[in-house]
Formats: sequence, C-alpha cells, structure tokens
Amino acid sequence: MVPKFYQHALTMVFAIHEINKNPKILPNVTLGFHVLDSYSNARMTYRTTLDLLFKWQRFVPNYECDGQKSLQAVIGGLGSDTSVLLADILGLYKIPQVLPISVCNEYCHPGFQKKSKEGEKFCCYGCTPCPEGKISNQTAWVFGIVVKHRDTPIVKANNRDLTYTLLISLLVCFLSSLLFLGRPGKLSCLLQQPAFGIIFSVAVSCLLAKTITVVVAFMDTRPGSNTKKWLGKRTAKCIVLSCSLVQVGICAMWLIRSPPFPAFDMQSFMEEIIAECNGGSVVMFYLVLSYMGFLSLVCFTVAFLARKLPDSFNEAKFITFSMLVFCSVWVSFVPTYLSTKGKHMVAVEIFSILASSAGLLICIFGPKIYMILLRPELNTKEQLRRWKKE
Repeated sequence: MVPKFYQHALTMVFAIHEINKNPKILPNVTLGFHVLDSYSNARMTYRTTLDLLFKWQRFVPNYECDGQKSLQAVIGGLGSDTSVLLADILGLYKIPQVLPISVCNEYCHPGFQKKSKEGEKFCCYGCTPCPEGKISNQTAWVFGIVVKHRDTPIVKANNRDLTYTLLISLLVCFLSSLLFLGRPGKLSCLLQQPAFGIIFSVAVSCLLAKTITVVVAFMDTRPGSNTKKWLGKRTAKCIVLSCSLVQVGICAMWLIRSPPFPAFDMQSFMEEIIAECNGGSVVMFYLVLSYMGFLSLVCFTVAFLARKLPDSFNEAKFITFSMLVFCSVWVSFVPTYLSTKGKHMVAVEIFSILASSAGLLICIFGPKIYMILLRPELNTKEQLRRWKKE
C-alpha cells in the first residue's frame, strides 16, 4: 500500500519527466525538482525551506541548480498548517507558493466540507454541506423556541427576563471558546480569561437568582410572612448584577495590575516553540476560578434545599443537577490543567468551557423544550396548579 502523500510526489515526478521528454511542451526548458519532507513539524518545515533556498544541489541529470538561481515556485503541503509556515519564509524572497489542488476538484466555501467522490481518483473530492447541530446553533435554537412560546405558562412561571439573560449568557459562553483558537494576539489574550470568568458568573448568577426567587416566594405563603416586599423582578436583577460585578472587579484588577499578553513558550518542548497567551498573574486566574466556584457552591446549596418546595414548575431540582455537573467539570479541570503544558492546556480549558455550558443548557432547558414541543398538554395553568398542590 502506497501512502497518499507519496502518491502525490510520484505524480509530480512523473509529470515533470513527461514534460522534459517532450520538446514541444517547453522548448529549450528543462524542469528540475527537489522533494523535501516537513515531518509535520513547524521547526523542520522552516529548516527544509531554508535548505531549499540556500543549499542548492543537483536534482536532474545534466541540470545544475547551483549554476543559476532558477527557483520558480514551491508546491506547498497538503495541509494549510504547512503552507502557512512555508509562506512565512518564501514571502520574504517573493517566491510564489502553489497549492496542490487537483483540477478535478472545486474550492469548498465556508460551510462546506470535502468528501471523496466514489469511482474517481483518490485526489478528487466534492463539496458537501457541513453537518448541522453545532452547540452554539443549538443554544440559539433553544432561545428561539423560548421566545416563540414566551406567553405559555411554563416560560412565564420562572421569570422570563432571567431566562432570556441565562440563554444569552450561555450562547456567549460557547462563543467565548473561539477566543482560545488561532494565533494569540494582544486583544485575544486580554479577552480570553476575563470574558470566560464574567460570562460564566452571569450565567450562574441567573440560576442563583431563580432559586432565591423560589425560596422567597414560598416564604411569602406562610402566615404572618413579611417577605412580599422582597419579591419582584428588581430583586432578581440586583442579585445578578451584584454577583456579576464582583467578578468584573476581579478581572479589572487583573487587567490593570498584570494583564495577559502573547508570548512564546520555549521550555515545555525542546523541539517546538509554542505561541501562547501568558496569563500575567497565576494568582488572579485562580482567584477568578475561586469566585466562580464559590458562586456555584452557593447556588447548588440553595437549589438543593429548595428542590422540594411547592411551586409551579419548580426549577430548583434541575438547577441542583446542573450545578452538580458544572462543579464536577471545573473540579476535574484544575488537576488536569496543572498536569498539562503548552497547547494542551488550551485544549483542556476549551473542553471545560464547552462541557460546562452544554451541561447547564441541557439540564435547565431540556425539560422545558421537551414539554413545549412534545408534551404541550402539560404546558397549561391547570397542570401547573396541580403540580404546585402536589
């Protein structure tokens, strides 16, 4: 079995030999070539590119490359990662780079992916739409359903404003993981950790406000209770705002005293230089995590105590389970994050962000979406009153 990359090289060699044998194709011109291996490694890609530019050798019989500077173009790698590294050096010497795209292929635009064509050569592919169902799209879908059914009892029973705020914050949580992708820049490094900490604090604060609202509502039903004045949307908004502002203050202090910045890691791996974001202050990073953990623990405790209180569609039991998932993800994050280094640390944090966001989305809104779409007969005032009595 011949590897695919080797097949590409053999195809190029065969084509060059055929051109050189036929004087009618390129009269008085002889083509030469030099095949170099990048070893799928950044450092070796740079080294082989420099070898090609400054260590001329004899490639084809009766053809000397060191006699004159006749390098016309370089065929890039099959992957964009190799081509980008080649372009860093070739661009300095105005040497064009040709991408190895087959003539039987079409360019796949964003939103489409490559798919092999049956019955044709291995290098031929077609473009098919990318699979739907990305997590951020699912969040927007849930938000659309909630807004569409905003006047139904199940949505109105649990403070619609908090529900909207929670959904938007979860959507931004998913999108915040994009800040960790790509080459680190000054702006992306500044935004990564503060955005992650503040957005998650808003989401957990919304859950805490929902739970406290249930507790206060139950206390108001007892004889002689004077808690009615504490009820209302203003209380919930104050809880979300105050809890979020604490995290904003921590992140602001972090950015003022020791802001993150792009840097190069030359210590983790001897054979690689990794471009990364230096956090600036490790203490501030763990302070952000600690406050988020404290907020989650308070929310979990209150929700656990309120899970059996009589209320129309009491969300406390779902909040309890979602906080359990959320805390489990971030408790496991700390030792995993400390035991990794380099680019793997970024992968661990991205996974934790996506996993905890997905856990909150599914645990909180899964039952609601199920009832709205599949069991609409339960989404009535009479049914909610029956649950409250039970």
